[in-house]
Parts: sequence; C-alpha cells; structure tokens
Amino acid sequence: MIVAHPRTGSTYLKTKLQSHPKIVIYDEIFHPIDEVRAKMLGSVNLPGLSRNENAIDFLKQNIFRAYTTETQAVGFKLFYLHARNPQWSALRDYLRNQKTRVIHLKRYNRLDRFLSEKLSDKSGIWQLESGQQRPVHQALFINPSECFHDFATVERLEREEDELFATNPKIEVLYENMIANPKGEEQRILDFLEVDPVPLTTQLKKQVTEEKSQLIGNYVQLRMLVQEGAWSWANPEWLNYFD
Repeated sequence: MIVAHPRTGSTYLKTKLQSHPKIVIYDEIFHPIDEVRAKMLGSVNLPGLSRNENAIDFLKQNIFRAYTTETQAVGFKLFYLHARNPQWSALRDYLRNQKTRVIHLKRYNRLDRFLSEKLSDKSGIWQLESGQQRPVHQALFINPSECFHDFATVERLEREEDELFATNPKIEVLYENMIANPKGEEQRILDFLEVDPVPLTTQLKKQVTEEKSQLIGNYVQLRMLVQEGAWSWANPEWLNYFD
C-alpha cells in the first residue's frame, strides 16, 4: 500500500505503478467521504463499501484476492486519515499484522505541500495531464497559524504511521527524489515490490512551476515568523522549507 498524505505525489506514483503490466493498484478505497469513496470504487467496478461494513472482509474479497498468474503485486492508497472511523479501525491493525508492504510516501517540503493543497482548493484542479494547460495561479495570503499547525499535524501523522507499521516491510520515498531522480526511484520501488523491472510512465505533469515567493503574498512574513521563533512549539527545521 502507498501510505501518504494528500499532495505528496501519491497519484503521480500510483499512475506510474499502474503502467506496469503486472501491477494492479487501486485508489483511495477507504476514503472517509462516502461520495468520494463510492465514485472511486465505481470507477473500477468494485462494489460499494459503507461505513457499517467490515473493511477487512472488503479488502480480502475485492483487493487482496486471487488474480491471474501474471499479476505480481496488488496495492492501494491509504492516506493518514483513512480508516480512522471506529467501524474500520481494525483494518490498520490487520494490515500491520499481515506485514503488508508499505511504500511510505512523504514530501519533505511541507510548505510546498500546503501551498499545493491551497492552490488546488482554489482552482478545483487536483491533477494535470500532459496536453492540459496549467492554471494561472494568483498569489495567496496564507494564515500563519493555519500553515504552521498544518506542518505540525503532518509531522505527527507521519510519526504515527511509521510507528504503526514499524515491523512491516517498508520503503520510504520522498516526493522530491521522485521528481529529481525518477528512474532511480522507480527502480528502487520495483525492487522493493519484487516485480519485473520495466519502464514506468505517467500522463500527469507538475501543476505548480512558479516560485513559492511569487505565489505566497506574505512569504517574507511567514519566513520571519519561523526564523524568530514566533511559535514556541515550531520546529526550527521549518526554515529550510523557505530555501
């Protein structure tokens, strides 16, 4: 499974793995919003899954089931806030106890992640394919408290997932490395999954190409607040996100 947070490149990675002829990969099948989950399940002809149904049974019957002998790996995306409702909480323990392989996808620069989420919220565009025109982004003014609390929340959720799946076979993948060294990261992931090494492709392209300093109207103020330690609980490493 790809364990991640939104706007860390999970769809980019998923589409690349999907291009492998011997990999089957599903999307956010345990998304907490009923309408979103239903749409994702319906798009791949999977039955619906209500909050009252057993998520483990659904996983075994529809995802981790028998496939053709050509299939070498089967997976799905599990975001940090998926399967947190009481009815599905046992799913995470099940995945840990089954030693399911984990690709823990992270984005080091949390400011880039936060900005990407804000821009997509505003434009309504969550993925961009080759041939599509990039949206024209206007500068945003970011609430410092909201931004820094987001940094801290993502840090906490990352630690929780690392602790939960500490004994699972696991590989950590950084979004930044996927972009800077795609072939090397692809090979490392395929080796981890023990599948045939073949070139991977995707039709997706990066949405945001402008500098953060251009897209964040109060960029200098945010940087100064981190530099001056305006929040006692802030991590000094956050200053790196502005470089």
